[in-house]
Amino acid sequence: MHAKVQFDIPVQPLAEALVAYGAATGLEVFYDGSLALGQRSTAIKGVFTPIGALEALLRGTGYAPKTSQYVDAISIIKTRRDLAVSQAAALGRFEPYLAMVQARVTKALCKTDEAKPDDGEIMISFWLDPSGHVLRAQLWNPELSADRHRVLLAGLQGLEVGHAVPAGLPQPLAMVIFPPSSREQAGCRPTSRRQAIN
Repeated sequence: MHAKVQFDIPVQPLAEALVAYGAATGLEVFYDGSLALGQRSTAIKGVFTPIGALEALLRGTGYAPKTSQYVDAISIIKTRRDLAVSQAAALGRFEPYLAMVQARVTKALCKTDEAKPDDGEIMISFWLDPSGHVLRAQLWNPELSADRHRVLLAGLQGLEVGHAVPAGLPQPLAMVIFPPSSREQAGCRPTSRRQAIN
């Protein structure tokens, strides 16, 4: 991510610019395909770090790069509140599927004592393959121990949701699993008490 790369990407439709960026860097770029609709990139020419180049490429689009724990991958996230609101509205048609994903993920984590969210929120991003299996997952809790981090990822990797991914579902999916409240017993909450977001 820190090694500099030579770029020569002209102004063009954003989706095409991201393909050119991936070819130049060898990185996988994960993003919601709808973000590229009607968007054009900024031209970049010269030697940049991969992050610096992507920041320049996305200038003015309302999006920004976010590094991943995977050295060969990078995600694009929203930076403008109005875009986030519009995406939330568009996600309405996916709610039944997201609820099912939420239930399967939380059930899987609750099978293992080390993975239960008993002492803090667990924030997860994950990608599904077309058949509905977890392709890769990422945790956003730097305070987790290495052992807990490993157990959580092991519980998610390859998890089968049970249904194919609906067309147009933005990825990665994100989920926040909350620990029990003071009135609840230790262990996992019922699925209805969890919150899934995207």
